[in-house]
Amino acid sequence: MSLRAAFPLSTGMTAPMNLVLDGRIRVFRALPSGISSRIAVGGWSVGDYSTTYSRDGLSIDMNFFAFDDRDGRRDDVTAGVNTTAVHRTSLSLVLDQDTETMGEGDPRDLFIIVQGTVCSARARGVEMSEMSSSSSAVLWNQLSWMSILEVQAGYVAL
Repeated sequence: MSLRAAFPLSTGMTAPMNLVLDGRIRVFRALPSGISSRIAVGGWSVGDYSTTYSRDGLSIDMNFFAFDDRDGRRDDVTAGVNTTAVHRTSLSLVLDQDTETMGEGDPRDLFIIVQGTVCSARARGVEMSEMSSSSSAVLWNQLSWMSILEVQAGYVAL
């Protein structure tokens, strides 16, 4: 899957950001705007993601991960263990159409269901900025995520 900003922030940005759709945790190094993902924006580092495309071609599930790149805070409950705030933004796009009727009729009859969730967690006793991609992938799967925002919408072409 390729993403490209409509208004890139860096001049000469022509290459899209490509995401691999295999369900494995991966890392991207540049945002669609052309800005490096290694630059912490507002203290948050982004770049880890996993994306899965369904076998029937009717849905795609994306998870994007971020962590607070500022110094970890001390948690009173854990008696001095550093914790790092982490977020997962999940986006699911589902084409609501029969595979048998695909290609028949007007493309404006297609309906896309969009579901988005932002979740939060705290990683305890780890230094996220110094972790390898494989170590952070393990961590993303082990955390207990709490949903803080959910959005559901539908898209119909006019």
